[in-house]
Amino acid sequence: MESLLLNNSIPDDSDRCVPKRTSEPSVAGKNWQRLLQKYREDPSKCSPTTALQASNDPESFIRLIRDRPSIHNYTSLRHRLTNDCDRQWMLRFLGLGGLELLYLSQKRVSQQDQFNIANIYAQLEIVSCVKAVMNSETGLEYIIDDPEYTRKLATALNAENVSVKKQVFELLSALCLYSQEGYVRAIDALENYKETNDCRYRFSFIVDELDLAEALTYKTTIVAFINCILIATEDIEQRVRLRNEFIGLKLLDVLSKLR
Repeated sequence: MESLLLNNSIPDDSDRCVPKRTSEPSVAGKNWQRLLQKYREDPSKCSPTTALQASNDPESFIRLIRDRPSIHNYTSLRHRLTNDCDRQWMLRFLGLGGLELLYLSQKRVSQQDQFNIANIYAQLEIVSCVKAVMNSETGLEYIIDDPEYTRKLATALNAENVSVKKQVFELLSALCLYSQEGYVRAIDALENYKETNDCRYRFSFIVDELDLAEALTYKTTIVAFINCILIATEDIEQRVRLRNEFIGLKLLDVLSKLR
């Protein structure tokens, strides 16, 4: 990033879209990460009721997520998408609106108590399900095909939880590096985020998040995303313009504080 030391006009701080300061995951002190790990080891503890056991077909999973949303069911879907999902199964899941349902679930959970441990873990599992979809070429191509999917993904950056936002930045990075179409979708998602959150600059949220971040892993993920944006910009002149845009948002000042 030192090569970005170029002169450029600096936007007025009043025009920047400054996010709420989010601390390193500490909802119940530093104990919440241990609670999340316990829930990962035994998902049945995440819900007061016993979750339904889904059969292997996409229809059953979609019914569970739609009619009986629970951490256990999100975890079961994540395991299915990650460990035992062929192209035919993925196509059926996507064709039945599975991805749209995950986005709706994320929106619903994000509107609930952000400091409730169950809601935090539910958000993590939902985003992990989207990540599992994107880990398949079929799912990734499906998401790239429609800009609304990446725009909805970027809305999760409004979450209070750092771990959720970290995964979203990782997914946007993957889009940038996957193909030129994926890069275009990621930039479009940032433009849409700027408009829907009344930001003047499309990258201001990213720089502000980096400036306010406390967790080292989160900082690293954000810097990696910025690098992915620059690396994936094929046109040299456009890449220079993007670098100058970041410099204008005082990125170099923020990076100097990370040392």
